[in-house]
This record gives sequence, structure tokens and C-alpha cells, in this order.
Amino acid sequence: MSKENRKCLLERVDDTNVVQLYCDDFDNLDPKDKILAYHLSQAARAGRSITIDQASPFSRNLQKLLESMLTSPSSFPTEQHLNKIHEYLKKFWISQGPYNHGSRKKTLLDMAPDEFMKIALQFTSKADYWAKVLCDPAYLPSNCDKSANDIIAASSSNFYHGLTFQEVEEWARKDEKYPLNSSVAKTDQGIIEHIWRSGNIQVIPGLYAAELTRINGHLRAAADYASPAQRTAILSLVDFFETGDPKDFERFNIEWVGYDTTIDFILGFIETYLDPRGMKGSYEGIIHAVDTEATAIMAKLGHEAAYFESRMPWDDKYKNPNVKPLAFRVVNVISACGDAGPIMPIGVNLPNDNSIRERYGSKSVMLKNIMSTYRKTMGGKLLREFAWDEEEIALGEKWGDLDGDLQVAMHEVLGHASGKMARSEDPSKLLPGCYSTLEEARADLVALWLIFDPKLKELGLVPSDNVGRASYQNYVRSGGIMQLRRITEGDTIEESHAKNRQLIVRYIMDKSDAVSTRIRDSKTYFVVTNFEEMRKKVGELLAEIMRIKAEGDLPAAKTLIERYGTKIDTKLRDEVIRRTKALDAPNFTAFVMPELSLVHHNGSVDVELSYPLDLTKQMMTWE
Repeated sequence: MSKENRKCLLERVDDTNVVQLYCDDFDNLDPKDKILAYHLSQAARAGRSITIDQASPFSRNLQKLLESMLTSPSSFPTEQHLNKIHEYLKKFWISQGPYNHGSRKKTLLDMAPDEFMKIALQFTSKADYWAKVLCDPAYLPSNCDKSANDIIAASSSNFYHGLTFQEVEEWARKDEKYPLNSSVAKTDQGIIEHIWRSGNIQVIPGLYAAELTRINGHLRAAADYASPAQRTAILSLVDFFETGDPKDFERFNIEWVGYDTTIDFILGFIETYLDPRGMKGSYEGIIHAVDTEATAIMAKLGHEAAYFESRMPWDDKYKNPNVKPLAFRVVNVISACGDAGPIMPIGVNLPNDNSIRERYGSKSVMLKNIMSTYRKTMGGKLLREFAWDEEEIALGEKWGDLDGDLQVAMHEVLGHASGKMARSEDPSKLLPGCYSTLEEARADLVALWLIFDPKLKELGLVPSDNVGRASYQNYVRSGGIMQLRRITEGDTIEESHAKNRQLIVRYIMDKSDAVSTRIRDSKTYFVVTNFEEMRKKVGELLAEIMRIKAEGDLPAAKTLIERYGTKIDTKLRDEVIRRTKALDAPNFTAFVMPELSLVHHNGSVDVELSYPLDLTKQMMTWE
């Protein structure tokens, strides 16, 4: 089947498009790289259940119950009841647990509690409990509530047990040894860290020992096909999964930053968005192959990192004087899971450890086949609905794709990798509950600040200032209005990226006349009326957020986020939802991953890539 005619959009699950991910250049890879990708993909998949467990204490048992029900269709009184369980499971798989990926609010089953209990009693003696979990909106409503008075007590992610925020913070200042990779519980013996590790002959096993042991088995197999430098990094990651020692993870990250290969990976306890404190890492895995041609174009940004650092609007004392050329790759995803799939990011910058970035640099990747699939399946409906006039639509249609690529690239490679701390402490520890939002805002603002820099024209990346104008219009339209369609209930934003985007737009609107609110036919539009003034406010806010991060100014962070980033205009949100539903436009996109399998023939080994074209089929065969 040709690329033009192959099936991409597979189905619609509530507000999410489910699409097949294709990796077109896989067959052109060196055989050794194919086998490396296979073993790395198997390693990533072996930890998928960790992500589900991290979503809440009951997630894995709920998954087992519902999947067993799905495989027993004769137990349902009607086909409609079976379909409702199946639909709920799809939402569960897409979000890797019973809480919505975007809102962090609990997903409810579209079935009366007594109806569910009658069916569930055939499978479990705790049908009444599961009915409460699935049908009661007041029971454990959010797994990450950063707007609550007590963000730990109000959040049901599986990181803290029987504790308040104050208790955790007081304990952490003296006794926390595994901030990234442990669950913390209050016991009769005091507060205890349950370390996530497989153990070895010297270290006792911890939580997720079985999963981490399987992961390490696949990583050791992958190491046999890796370059010498990558092999060293892989085996350091094995050490970390065995011991849980932060020093082993630091060693791995330093080694991982230092090599450049065709096949690479992101694997482990990475992003901290699910933890209300912003410390515990959710498990994820992304295996990808570099796109050499696209990388050669976009890597120009990383080569000029020192120039761009010098142009930042923040105080010179927060500028890094020792910036090295930064690694940037345009890649195609081969496989992803856990916190990175089925719903995928479009760009990543790692490691998250700020001290490693300052000393050794970082790696940034833009996920090309993810972005191209988003564009193919989303179309231009939202642009035409939420843009004010034909001029704005024309700007978006002509320059939107280029702007999108540049925004991702500058956000990851120049945003997250820039700046210098004024204090030696980890900024995520200094800014609990605020760091993720501020760091994402800082990276977005870097991209917005630099989009008009003349160096981009000099590098041949931007042909016209109209790219910058399209960028500003798009950011205000998306961050101020369009993203509200994803917040279907409540009056607060919990997800860090959404919170940071609103913060930026609302700050600019409050501090200047650069953006106007216009109404036409009872529809609301945000329109940039003064691009120069908007850029001034972008620089002003960027300088302040860099200061807050560098100094660890928690009161200023809380004030900024609470004033601009947390509360939403519910009347505007309801309007946006109505307009979006009228378009039948999705809010999210979830990916069905390619499947890799070893093929033996005539004494040689190859890897075959296939496409399931079915979310349920894939999820029911994965561990």
C-alpha cells in the first residue's frame, strides 16, 4: 500500500483520535541497528505496567479486572454493556490508567453502579469497591491536583501514602535519598522510602523488581549490538535499575549525553509531571532512529547555542558562559510506551538534571513522524474556526508547519538547555509543585523570544518575519483559547504544559495591549495587534521566570502561577467546547505502535516491522 493510501486514522475514542504510527525508513537501517532497536523496544515494553501502577494504587488491579471482563463477552447481559466496558478500557489504555492524560481527572464509566456490580460479581468479590472507583466522581477524583491546599493529600498518584505535603517536605529536607525513584509511605516505624530497583547480590530488591529485571534482560541483549560508548551507557542504566542509586543514574546520563548513534533511546523514570511535588519520575520508553537529512537542517540551532544564550533577555549572572554546541536530532519513533505512549510528545530534551545540563550538555530530539501524523489527521479545522480573519488563516496555513518545527526545536534545544542557576540546589526541590510549569513556560518563552532573532534568517531557517507573526498568533490562539477544549470539567488547569501556556498568554494580556479580545457572532477571538509589544512582554516574563528558577524563589513562583496559570474562564471554556464539538475535532491523538519481531532465515537474523492497525489488539497482547 502506498503512503498516500494507507490507513492512518483507525478510530475515535471519545475526544481522541487513534492513529497508526508508521516508521518508513526502518527497512533501510543496518541489520545490526534493527536488532538493537528490537531489543530496546522490548526493554521499554517490559516496564509498561510500572506506568499504569504509578497512576494510582488501584490501577493494575482495575486493568486486570476489566481486561478479564472484556475476554468474557457471554458474561454481559447485553452487547451495549460490553461495549461500554470496551470503550472505558480504550480510554484507560490511552491514558495509561484511570485518570485522563490531559486533565488528571478520573475517567468515569458510562454505566450505573448497580449495573456494573451485577456484571463484576462474576469476576470479583469486591464489585462494590470497583463500582465506587469507576462510577463515583467524588472518590479519588484526581491523581495530580496541584491547585489543592494540600497537593499530596489531594492527589491519588501512587507515590505517597498516608502523608500530607507538610510532612513530606519536612521529611525530605533531612532524609529523602531517592527523590526520583521511590514511593514514600507513613508507617508505624516512621516515613519510609520504598526504592524502585531490581536488586542484585549486594542490594535487596525493591518495588517493581520483577519488571526491572525483565527490562535489564532486554537491555543486556541490546548492549551486544550497540556502539562501545552506547554499550557503556546501557550497562550503566542496568546498574541503576539494579541499585536505584542516584549516582548510577547520574553516570548513565553523562554517558548518554556523550554519544551520537543512529538508534537511540529514552528509557526509565523520566518526567515528573505526575508527581504533585515534581520529583518522582514516571516510567517511559521511546526508541527512535535519526533522520539525517532533517537533522542537518535543524541542528544549526544547537551549533549556535552560545550565540543564542548571549541574546537571552535575562540578567547576565544567569547566563551560562560555557555553553557547548548542543546535540539536536530530528528522529522517527520506532516504538514508545508508558508515559510516552500511546499519547506522545513531539519533542524531548534530556537529561532533566540541571547540573548535568550545565556541565555536560543535553540531547534534544524532535519526533518527526509523530508531528507529521498529527498534522495529517488534525487538518486545518481548528485554525479556520479560531482565527479572526483570512489574513490570520493565511499566515497559519503558509507558515504554521515551519513555525511548529522551529518552536519545538527552540523549546527543546535552546529553551530547556539554557541558563544558569544562582544556587547549587536542584531547582525542582526549591520550587515544589511549581517547577514543571515554570520550566515549560521558560522553554516556550525562549522559542517565542528567539523567533524574531535575525540569526534564524542568517542560518536559512526563517525566510520572513511572517513566520514570527504566525508564531505569535498561533500561540495566543492555542494557549489562550483552543486548549480550553481539553478541560471539560472544573475551573482549574492541572497539566503543566497547559498551565504554562495560559500563564504566558494571560500575563501578556494583563500587562499590555498587545493582544485584544474580539467578539463576532457570539464567538471569542484573541488577536495579536502589536507584535513588537508582545515580544517585549515575552522577554520581560522570560527574564522573571529565569530569575525565579535561578534563585529558587518559591513565593514568586506561586504568585505568578496562581494569578495567571491556574484558574480558567469557564464561560469561555464552555464556548470553546461547543465550537470544537460542532467541528467534530479531536482533543488528543493516541498512537498504535509498530510491532517488531525477530525473523530467522538461512542462519541470519533480521527484524520485521508490522502495523497492527488496532489499539485493542495491541494493548491486549502487551504485558
